[in-house]
Amino acid sequence: METKSRRKPHPKRQHGADVTLPLNKSCAPEQTATGEQQSRPDPEMARAVLATVEDLRNPQLVRFLSGGPASHSWLVQDGDQQFVLRLDRAAAARLRLDRRAELNVLEVVGRAGIGPQVIWADADAGILLTSYLTGRPWRTSDVRNANCLNQVALTLKQLFSLPFAGTVLNPASAATSYADTIGTEVARASAQTASQIIRDLQASPHEQSLCHNDLIHSNIIGTAPVQLIDWEYAALGDPLFDMAVITRQHAVPLPVATELLRCLWPDPGAELLARFEAWCEAYELLANLWYQAVGLPRPVPTSAIGLKNSDAG
Repeated sequence: METKSRRKPHPKRQHGADVTLPLNKSCAPEQTATGEQQSRPDPEMARAVLATVEDLRNPQLVRFLSGGPASHSWLVQDGDQQFVLRLDRAAAARLRLDRRAELNVLEVVGRAGIGPQVIWADADAGILLTSYLTGRPWRTSDVRNANCLNQVALTLKQLFSLPFAGTVLNPASAATSYADTIGTEVARASAQTASQIIRDLQASPHEQSLCHNDLIHSNIIGTAPVQLIDWEYAALGDPLFDMAVITRQHAVPLPVATELLRCLWPDPGAELLARFEAWCEAYELLANLWYQAVGLPRPVPTSAIGLKNSDAG
């Protein structure tokens, strides 16, 4: 089967395949930090899903790739081609992930060559089959490297210029949702602080473009060109939020963070730098709320990279 014939999902299947995948499917449950049960990878379920994709000839599960609170992903081999099968977990619904909106984004970024191609999908059942990007996933040390970030900047410059009309990022609403899931007064206070910062940022004039919104190191693939995966939070928004995610989450040193900004905005003024700092503060609050909402400890401690911090670096 030729690759070209498989790059677009069948129009009748994209949002309604016959397969139904229970989002609360559990196999050998384990406990999260909050005591909630989470399911371990279920290869039998993955094989059952693959068996329903008519265009695949002899799909084989190669290995389990990754598993977060919202989904499990598998590497699939079919002849000489490789794909990624992602199956949603219960947290995908709790986190209010919009799989239909994600498919719209994937169509745009796949065509641009900065993300994977959709092969087959059922948004309602939480099933996604995409092309496999063969580059090495980045490490935290890569993100802190100025030369590597220069390559990311090229991909982000392309991303931010893509024409896109779709969902608008609403991080203030996300903060409130996470706090409601956590259910503590401390979480609600944190969400209120984050929401106020975000509302102030959104009330002032700013650039708006298609953004990834989850630029953690494992979502960055390869070099020359850099490609991105896991587009489930992608939406229209302020590109400075993407800058806050990639720098704050990985404690990027101040000189390196500043260089990344200058790659995209050659002459950043005081107003842009102030917006960046504010987004960094908002992201720190959002990230902490997200990890609490899904019952996981935050894996990488961050350090302040405030632009006024002379000790950074």
